[in-house]
Amino acid sequence: MLERGYKYNELYDMTLKELRNTVIQINKGLAYKMYKQAYLIGLAFNGKLPDKVEKACKELYPPKKTYKMPEWVRERYEKQMKKG
Repeated sequence: MLERGYKYNELYDMTLKELRNTVIQINKGLAYKMYKQAYLIGLAFNGKLPDKVEKACKELYPPKKTYKMPEWVRERYEKQMKKG
């Protein structure tokens, strides 16, 4: 745990259950990181590596929020476009 950046006082303040859960979550994170690296290496060897990072690691780049234009604004915009 000390190798992973935790300090003694942080570890002593945790209960055994919290410490156990911390270790489990760290191991899951490391396993996922290793899986993702292996997956991307496999794609690179097969020549199917995406050209953008956003496509390769979708979970790190959530989709951008889009907003729906209100109808009255859309109607006004369409009227102006027909005039001009």
